Amino acid sequence: MAVHAERAALHRRLGGAIVRRLGRGAILLLPLLVTYWLLKFAFDSMDGLLQPVISAVFGQEMPGLSFAIIVVAVLAVGTFGSTAVFGWVWRLIERGITSTPGIGTIYRTTRKLIPGSEPSEGAMGFDR
Repeated sequence: MAVHAERAALHRRLGGAIVRRLGRGAILLLPLLVTYWLLKFAFDSMDGLLQPVISAVFGQEMPGLSFAIIVVAVLAVGTFGSTAVFGWVWRLIERGITSTPGIGTIYRTTRKLIPGSEPSEGAMGFDR
């Protein structure tokens, strides 16, 4: 009887240790997995945007090219955004967007939420 009780206690201790280590491993790996899934989702979403155009031009899908084009385009907008000519053109584009019913409201609200997007008016940002 004592041997059976000792064996049962040993199984409980080993089982508890295994469950704790599995839990600890899951807790350590979960942020890594979530980060991977979010990056994969962002990459797949962005890469899918221009893929029909790329397929039509080259006759086949080219994974990653759409993503690279979008990153270069955002970099170019950021680079040219600091020039006076681009600022003038951007103000014209913004005037057209903000004067469009419905779209203008969404655009203005989004600008107020993004820190630094309204330097002259002082952006609300996410701190409020």
